[in-house]
Amino acid sequence: MGPRVLTLGAAIALGGCSSVQSSAIATGPAHAPRSGPVRIVTSPPAAGTDLGVVEVHGAQAEANVETLAPVFVARVARIGGNVAVIDHVEARFDLLERVHAESYAYPCGFHGTCVGTRWYPVQEEVMVLSMQGHAFAAPPGSVP
Repeated sequence: MGPRVLTLGAAIALGGCSSVQSSAIATGPAHAPRSGPVRIVTSPPAAGTDLGVVEVHGAQAEANVETLAPVFVARVARIGGNVAVIDHVEARFDLLERVHAESYAYPCGFHGTCVGTRWYPVQEEVMVLSMQGHAFAAPPGSVP
């Protein structure tokens, strides 16, 4: 699979304050948002109920587990989960196209110098880290 060009929404996110984005799709019974702790485990709890699929991703300096894991846990809590299972972590490099401005000077008039600007597209390689997993509601004491 070759490099991908980021969508307009992702490009805007990269130019804003933070590139971290998250989403959750509820696939199980509805639960109220959770305010208590959320545990991260490596496999689904035996007595748990799968509440939904969760994904977070970030780019460049924010493309690390230390930044994304708390966002993942917060998204799990938002759909009512008390257990988070991270199924997949993927780092990839996408191409982001942006317009670059370059100023230049040229002689004009009698002993004069004029300044011009030329604009051209450049592509930058951007690292994106994604985490996908599930949110679970498990009875207290059922998760070691």
